[in-house]
Amino acid sequence: MGRLDWVRRIAAYLVAIWCVWRAGDACYGAFLGQVALIGAAALSIGLLTLALGLLCMNRYARRVAAAFSLLAAIIIPLGVINPFAAMDYPGESPTVMSLLAWIIPAVAGLLLLAWLLDPPRNPTLGHGN
Repeated sequence: MGRLDWVRRIAAYLVAIWCVWRAGDACYGAFLGQVALIGAAALSIGLLTLALGLLCMNRYARRVAAAFSLLAAIIIPLGVINPFAAMDYPGESPTVMSLLAWIIPAVAGLLLLAWLLDPPRNPTLGHGN
C-alpha cells in the first residue's frame, strides 16, 4: 500500500469520525430539546451509516462523502459572498479580500478531500485508450 493510499484511508477515517461526532451532537441537541427528535434520529442514522461505510472503505460511502464535499465547496462561497449576507454583519461588512482569505483555502481543502475520497478510475484521465 502506497503513501497516497494511506492518505486516502486517513481522510476517510477523519470524515467518519466527523460523522460520528455530528450524529452525537444531533442526539445531544434532541436530548436537550433544541432540535426535533425525528430529524435528529434521521440525521444520526444517515451519518452513522455513512461513517460505518467509510470505516469499511466502501466505494459508495466514499463517493457519497465526496459528493457532499463537492456540494459544500459550491455552497460555502455562494452563501458568504452575496449581497444579502452583508446585512448579517453589524456595522461595517467585511471586505472581499478578508472573506477570500478563508474561503479559498476552505474550498481547496474540500476539493482535495473529494479527490482523496473518490479518485478518478482512469489514471490517464480519459486521454488515450
